[in-house]
Amino acid sequence: MNNKPTLLLHIGTEKTGTTSIQEFLAHNRAQLKQAGILYPICLGDKNHIKLTAYAERSPWPFGEKNLGIDSPEKHAAFCLTLEQQLDEELQRRPYRSVIMSNEHLHSNLSNPEQIQALKAFLAPHFSDIKVLVYFRRQDLMALSLYSTALLVGFTPNRQLDVSAARSYYYRFDSIYDNWAGIFGSENLLVKAFARDKLVGGNVVVDFCATAGLSADYGLAMTERKNESLSLEAACLILELNERIKDGRLVLPEPSGRKRNQLIQKITELFKGSPYYPSRQNASVFFQACAETNKALQERINMDLFDDDFSMYPEQENTELFNAKRLWAKTALDSFDLDSPPV
Repeated sequence: MNNKPTLLLHIGTEKTGTTSIQEFLAHNRAQLKQAGILYPICLGDKNHIKLTAYAERSPWPFGEKNLGIDSPEKHAAFCLTLEQQLDEELQRRPYRSVIMSNEHLHSNLSNPEQIQALKAFLAPHFSDIKVLVYFRRQDLMALSLYSTALLVGFTPNRQLDVSAARSYYYRFDSIYDNWAGIFGSENLLVKAFARDKLVGGNVVVDFCATAGLSADYGLAMTERKNESLSLEAACLILELNERIKDGRLVLPEPSGRKRNQLIQKITELFKGSPYYPSRQNASVFFQACAETNKALQERINMDLFDDDFSMYPEQENTELFNAKRLWAKTALDSFDLDSPPV
């Protein structure tokens, strides 16, 4: 008799509501336990980033940045400790199923060897593993990624860079093939991240339906996470990032905390609609992904994306953008860096 639990491994992709899903699962960890479902804490409190750090290979760009892993010895010790911690957490009580979630598995594990290492780590613990992946239309994914890049400190030149559309990040057929090649296509659950295709128009509700999380478990919905930025907020944050990057602005220590306070203040003060590129630019970006999308749809026999670009303006309002960039430069000159966050 096999008493091992099943595993639902949620790999993202990035920019498909993963933060909201993880907040929900972490918030309801106790209720899930009562229902015989484990959302492990040893892999990360909310986001299971240690899965990616375990499976990546030298020079460990993700592990070094997030966990200080910068040598073979540190990585080996980290892996051994994580193996022991997961085994201990699984043994504390009998679970019928386990859920793991980390969107960086999509963006950082880009070759089969890494994914195989992850499977070798997980497979001995489970009777069955299903891999859940949400795919979002690439132009919309890129816009969301632009906002995230600003929030974490980068200075991207444009919202939609067509050359980036051909990278692994947006090549959904390659992502599917890599994971299907290791876990089996029959074990991949592919979902479209689009309001009209999500159960209840909500990714958390859709995730619950896919994972079989019943309303009878007493799970509480959490606040939806939205990283879209108004034009004013985006311009202010871009100007802030540029000044920090080139040394014109040196924040008081701890600088990381001070920057986060400034970002919080900016996003709270300047709410509004995001700035969109032109309909043509969005269409060109999406068309650059046409080949990979067609290949994926042939594999899964499912249409994932529509061709509605009506949310974009016919012409990009570059005059407004330039005016707001100038306004941001002036506004930041008068920003009080010593005041507490709102």
